[in-house]
Amino acid sequence: MDQTLLRYACEQGAAIHRGTEVVGLVEESDGVTVTAQPKGGGATRAWRARYVVGADGAHSTVRELLGTPFPGKTVLESVVLADVRLANGPGGGGPVLGSTANEFAFLVPYGDGWYRSVTWDRNHQLPDSAGVEPGEVEEVLDRTLGRAVGVSEISWRSRFHCDERQVENYRHGRVFLAGDAAHVHSPMGGQGMNTGIQDGANLAWKLDLALGGADDAILDTYQSERHPIGRRVLFQSGAMMRAVTLKPALARWARDLLAPRILQIRPISNLIAGAFSGVTLHYQHGRGQHSLVGTRATEVPLRRGRLTEVQRTPGFVLVRRRGATRRDTDVLQAERTDAGPDLLVRPDGYIAWVGTTAGDSGWRAALRAWTGAAA
Repeated sequence: MDQTLLRYACEQGAAIHRGTEVVGLVEESDGVTVTAQPKGGGATRAWRARYVVGADGAHSTVRELLGTPFPGKTVLESVVLADVRLANGPGGGGPVLGSTANEFAFLVPYGDGWYRSVTWDRNHQLPDSAGVEPGEVEEVLDRTLGRAVGVSEISWRSRFHCDERQVENYRHGRVFLAGDAAHVHSPMGGQGMNTGIQDGANLAWKLDLALGGADDAILDTYQSERHPIGRRVLFQSGAMMRAVTLKPALARWARDLLAPRILQIRPISNLIAGAFSGVTLHYQHGRGQHSLVGTRATEVPLRRGRLTEVQRTPGFVLVRRRGATRRDTDVLQAERTDAGPDLLVRPDGYIAWVGTTAGDSGWRAALRAWTGAAA
């Protein structure tokens, strides 16, 4: 993922500065000045920009320079993350969760006997800086999975702690916080990367519009759309973490009895999978708007190609209903092949407008509301 994003950024003309840290941030009425210097010392350098996005992780320097509180708490200490090769792995091809009164283990297979392992032991709590012994991982896996898994190799391991924190505001004038700089949570459910990437996807096209002359107020929708999503992810991952660390025997018995049965109910499993993958998340739509507005435009069958392929060209996409003639506009267009309505899809893949009547006034008004320009 890092290499893919790096390659794409460079193709767009971005300059990547490594071994450099931000040491100053000054916001003014017409822009922001960022000062940075090489790690370990050296001459400082200043950059001037109209907007700054702090996507610099849980220990965000940008957030600290803004003086923004990061309210929340530490919920789990001494969690061990490792890539392990098992001689006697659980099999089955999917994620596996095991627990005792004082431990849990979560395994995700990725081929040839290798697994991404997350383990925790209530009775073996060490600081993040402490090393991880191979036997520590294997012992927790054996006890929680009820078998000798046979760790034959560990490629890497790390110890960390889990916080649940979220800033109150994602926007601070001309400075924005995204990803772990804005919210951190338990790794349960694997939602962290998706949530951070969708922060960026939501904000990027709005910044592009603002830089192109659109009303700066469009940037306020980053807060109104993404902050509730971050809050929901904190709740979901926290609930999962608390479920796997239950100590009372009766509570663990009830969890182990009911959870597998509930997850076998197709509508519930689909709902959970959609929430964790991010494809069923939705933004609040305005009064009187169609219920599809704010949802992600997934699985829209097109006459040519896929919607995700069309969207590789930046901009809004007008999806015409089947058989509808091409509109006179510079907006990207595609024709759907099912019986669904016209759609105006935002650059981040979410629906901005749903056509229920003939004519162009509806989608043009929706586009103008976002961009400030006529279609």
